[in-house]
Amino acid sequence: MTLAVSGVFAQPPAERPAFEVASVKPAAPGMAGGRASFSGDRVTFNNTTLLNALTRAFQLKFASQVAGPAWIFTERYEIAAKAPDNTPKDKIPLMLQALLIERFQLVLHHETRELPGYALMLGKGRLKLVESQDDSKNAVVVTAGHREMKHTDMTTLAQFASQTLRMPVTDMTGLTRYYDFPYDFSMEETGGMTTRPESVNPANSAPSIFTIVESLGLKLESRKMAFDVIVIDGGNKTALGN
Repeated sequence: MTLAVSGVFAQPPAERPAFEVASVKPAAPGMAGGRASFSGDRVTFNNTTLLNALTRAFQLKFASQVAGPAWIFTERYEIAAKAPDNTPKDKIPLMLQALLIERFQLVLHHETRELPGYALMLGKGRLKLVESQDDSKNAVVVTAGHREMKHTDMTTLAQFASQTLRMPVTDMTGLTRYYDFPYDFSMEETGGMTTRPESVNPANSAPSIFTIVESLGLKLESRKMAFDVIVIDGGNKTALGN
């Protein structure tokens, strides 16, 4: 079953959520980086891949939850859209779904697939997390090149690890409180070197994220997990008119 007969397209055309105005066009060649902004009734993607836009539109946790032809990972686009005034926030992703499906003529469906990832679990050593004593919000503090996490739960730590590894990481620690703990920059983030001047010495290279997590009394265990995956069966990398 394709999405063309489900989701937003199950609704009559007059009832489908849609932007007032939208533009989708190729990004200029040679642009570096990319940026996405959701502000009020406006959505903007600069130099984005369709992969990134679909991940945001379907509110997926991980980019690996999108599968399809190579061009959705490589081609870059400029996307700008404005919703009607006072559009509920939860309608914006549905509008973005409809826009991408229409402009790129996408045919797609959902599948449950086993994806490689990691489980954040309790390790064998002593747990080196200090339970937070205040009700402040999660914060990241960097002092003299060292990073600390303040008032952080394990779900948030798993999200940080997922961003670093670019793979799904699921919290399976069973810990439900908020903690303070050191969380130095890993070699996966820094390219192998610390952020301090003395990092020019190879002996001072940053540790792996696996070592950092283990130093907290936790571990990252490789395993496959079931996720909902958006599979692109067909489409046109040349988006339809603005």
